[in-house]
Amino acid sequence: METIEKIKADYLEHLKRVQELEAKEKELAQKLRMSESIKLNILNALPLNIFLEDRAGRTLFGNAEVLRVQGMELDELIGKTVFDFFPRHIAEINRADDLEIWRQRKLISKEVPVGFRGEERVMYTGKTIIRAENEDFLLGFGLDITDRVAMEQKLRESEEKFRNVVDQAADCFFLIGLNGEFVNVNSAAAELLGYEQDKLLAMNARHIFGILPQKWKKC
Repeated sequence: METIEKIKADYLEHLKRVQELEAKEKELAQKLRMSESIKLNILNALPLNIFLEDRAGRTLFGNAEVLRVQGMELDELIGKTVFDFFPRHIAEINRADDLEIWRQRKLISKEVPVGFRGEERVMYTGKTIIRAENEDFLLGFGLDITDRVAMEQKLRESEEKFRNVVDQAADCFFLIGLNGEFVNVNSAAAELLGYEQDKLLAMNARHIFGILPQKWKKC
């Protein structure tokens, strides 16, 4: 009887232990799912194209922005390569860039013009190699900066027009910094002061305007 009772007690103890381990396993699995869900939500919330490729260039993952731009579901995207998205000559350039990233194994980022659905766009892209679960993957991102580039171009054009108007103006124009340095002067100002523009820009306004009355007396 004692042997049977002991076996029964041992069985119940082992069963309790198994149940505790199963409960811990379920808890860990739930935490893992929550962690993966949070990470996925973060990736999907970013206004970036984020994707993961294997060494052969096959897509393993794309976030919500990639799927939106490509008009695909995730299962449709998986397995696709750059040759499925771009003309062959562009795809070959992209593939060569990817192989160089695999060789250097460091982050490489740049601005690149791309043609997408008949429209010229500018993308800021970056790619690097990451390691997860004892495997290497290519992680890439792309941000559409077309609007920013267009605004910068308009700003440069506007500044150029302003400089031309100022330089051709008959009136003298001085742009002076807080420390008295000349930031910009037009041709009329340089002619009035009797200096070349580049030399005048290397001088200080306090010095120039301090000796200006003396220069006028000599005229």
